[in-house]
Amino acid sequence: MLKIFSWVLLIVSFANGTESLIDPSKPWVIVFLDIDGVLYREPARHNFHKERKAKMIEIFGKLDKYWSYHYDRATAYYFDPQAVTFLEDFIHQTSLIFNVGIVISSAWREGRTLEELREVFSSWPFSRFIIDRTVGASFSGYTQEEIKNFRYGIPLRADQIKHWLCNHSEMDIANFVIFDDQDGDLSVRFPDQFVRVDKSYLSLENIEAAMSIIHTPKNLIDN
Repeated sequence: MLKIFSWVLLIVSFANGTESLIDPSKPWVIVFLDIDGVLYREPARHNFHKERKAKMIEIFGKLDKYWSYHYDRATAYYFDPQAVTFLEDFIHQTSLIFNVGIVISSAWREGRTLEELREVFSSWPFSRFIIDRTVGASFSGYTQEEIKNFRYGIPLRADQIKHWLCNHSEMDIANFVIFDDQDGDLSVRFPDQFVRVDKSYLSLENIEAAMSIIHTPKNLIDN
């Protein structure tokens, strides 16, 4: 009952102001999204930090101190435009058949509420599809049984994703895809849904692989 109640709250939160994005007759495709190495790499140019500081001032005005939220919000403006375009094209094509929900699995989720994550990425349309984030990297949020089964004694990204899937088993999920540039046991636990971004950013080849995945029914939990 608790998990169902939690999901109802999540849907209400997601639907506020974005009702047109949800069709109750459609099943879901979930996108577990990493950020660094997928949509973003810090520019090597020497003046980037000055650029980002100027962007923070543009967004928030001059403050006595800027916090990590301000940095993240400004940094999001420097995501690779082509990579974001690929992601948003994938969302558009997928949403013709499914509801699409993005679950942030990136370290960018740490210390952020769901609303803050949407705000951080609000310069890009894909932010409207963010429905949740995976559990944090600490041990909090896991059951004792899950902790005992951590492969290396610590929660890996695969553990975090399985935790999310198990706690949302009441959703009508047709399939899911994981975009990440690091493995973190993903290729072992989710070999059919893991799309490794092994170039600089999310690529057309990655999107083609993801399109193939979402149209192939899978056992979603038993990994």
